[in-house]
Amino acid sequence: MAIPGRPHQPARPTRPGWLPAVDSGRCTGCGWCVAACGLHLLSLEVEQWRKTSTLRDADRCTGCSDCAVTCPFHAIAMRKSRNAEAFDADLRSVNPRGAASP
Repeated sequence: MAIPGRPHQPARPTRPGWLPAVDSGRCTGCGWCVAACGLHLLSLEVEQWRKTSTLRDADRCTGCSDCAVTCPFHAIAMRKSRNAEAFDADLRSVNPRGAASP
């Protein structure tokens, strides 16, 4: 959900490299997550006669998790993308104490 008076500003801090993963078995197609995304990256699609939330433009996703927090059915989990995992591995090779926390 966007902060009132600040369009496209997520309510939570951004976490680049994290993407919403929708569990189609739990998703009811209610649309709460679609409304929560200020960048309009989620949409509802029909899959086997059921509406399901789908991430449209993963490259623009900020990883803020507004969609996951808003979902009343806990159908969305935030997962690290492969690019973020590769970045963390590179960072650990330079800094053995670990990657910077998200």
